[in-house]
Amino acid sequence: MENKQKILLSLKKAKGSIEHIEKMVESGGECFVVIQQTLATIGLLQRANEHMLEEHIERILKENLSHTSQEVKKTFQQEMIKIIRAYRK
Repeated sequence: MENKQKILLSLKKAKGSIEHIEKMVESGGECFVVIQQTLATIGLLQRANEHMLEEHIERILKENLSHTSQEVKKTFQQEMIKIIRAYRK
């Protein structure tokens, strides 16, 4: 399965989980179960994020590694730092 399909699958599962969580909260569901479902949904979103990050890194590596220009290398370095900072948040 390619990354795009993995991303969409994780997002669709997360969407379904969020709808289920909303119904649980509206009906006064058990707090611990709601927390478990919320954490599982966060995991699905993190997995989608990881697939998107992988896709982005592969793309910028292909686009930038063949260049010898220092300016291109600097831009690539800045992009990688931006990715790492965003992922740590």
